[in-house]
Amino acid sequence: SRKDPYAGENPDEVLLDVADPQKEKRPGIPDGVRPEIAVMIKDCWAQVAASRPPFEELDRRVKAMDVIQMQSSQILSAGQAEKHKSETARNVLFDVFPRHVAEALVSGRKPQAEMKECVTIFF
Repeated sequence: SRKDPYAGENPDEVLLDVADPQKEKRPGIPDGVRPEIAVMIKDCWAQVAASRPPFEELDRRVKAMDVIQMQSSQILSAGQAEKHKSETARNVLFDVFPRHVAEALVSGRKPQAEMKECVTIFF
């Protein structure tokens, strides 16, 4: 959804609640999220870092998903299906990655590696 999962809440309190093993505060999973994606999100929320899947595993899971079924279960003609597949794949890229990374992938370029001193990742 690209929305702030804790809008209106005190960021310091949110971080404490997320890190607290008794509370394990997590945002809700939006309606309509495919079950295998919800499982992947929850796996990434594991309190113990060693229990979280490595990026290689996440990449394998994403590649294994049938992109066409992500947004439509309709039976389309061959021409419509190809167009739909292309649009769906593009939409998924823009939903999952920051805009500059998605644009690089769509244009066939390798995204530039980035390094940040400190990051917070919300799932």
